[in-house]
Amino acid sequence: MAGIAATVTNNENGIAGMSYNSAAIMNIKVLGDSGGGTLSNVAEGIIYATNQGAHVINLSLGSQTSNETLRSAINYAYNNGVLLVGAAGNNGADTPHFPAAFEQVLAVAAVNQSNEIAPFSNYGPWVEVAAPGNEILSTFPQQTGEPMTGYRVASGTSQAAPFISGLAGLIKATNPVLTNGQIRSIIQRSAIRTISGGTIRFGRIDAMRAIQLTRDAISQRQIHNFPPVWLNTKNAN
Repeated sequence: MAGIAATVTNNENGIAGMSYNSAAIMNIKVLGDSGGGTLSNVAEGIIYATNQGAHVINLSLGSQTSNETLRSAINYAYNNGVLLVGAAGNNGADTPHFPAAFEQVLAVAAVNQSNEIAPFSNYGPWVEVAAPGNEILSTFPQQTGEPMTGYRVASGTSQAAPFISGLAGLIKATNPVLTNGQIRSIIQRSAIRTISGGTIRFGRIDAMRAIQLTRDAISQRQIHNFPPVWLNTKNAN
């Protein structure tokens, strides 16, 4: 996930990160080596990242259940200016997936190479945008018995979410005074709405359009706090 969002770009090595050398990674481990964990651990990680000054928190994880501990951590981060990006889940259904389904989190679906919602990706009116998530090459730690390549191809909404997080970092670098709400609005308004295969509220991200919107707003001195349009999911869990 870190490689997709922010690996070093234009060094003639490996892959290019979405944030184009504008972001620093803060790695916080909230899950075990097998990928399992607790909502409390996730909440603690969110609070820690917020207190350490994170501008964007990528949440390539989730559960179909939630609790007040996680909700409180999400509220704390958002109220302290953090943009939260969450993977919509891999059930291939309109099934809320937390923390992505919280109204303060930008929920991300996965699209394939044909600009269709990937068969495994969750979707629905609670999902705001989509990004590439099918057969994505990224950095990956070597596993026992594997050749030492440092890369792996994987699919999932967990791969789609860091494209959004990297784009958010690029927008923030273009104009550091933007709030989390303003960055979220730029990502929403710049999305391409031509996606087939499932309901997505705003469409697939378009990085060029997003940066152009950011630059236009700077040149025209029209940086406003565009409120995101939220779906009330408080009773979904």
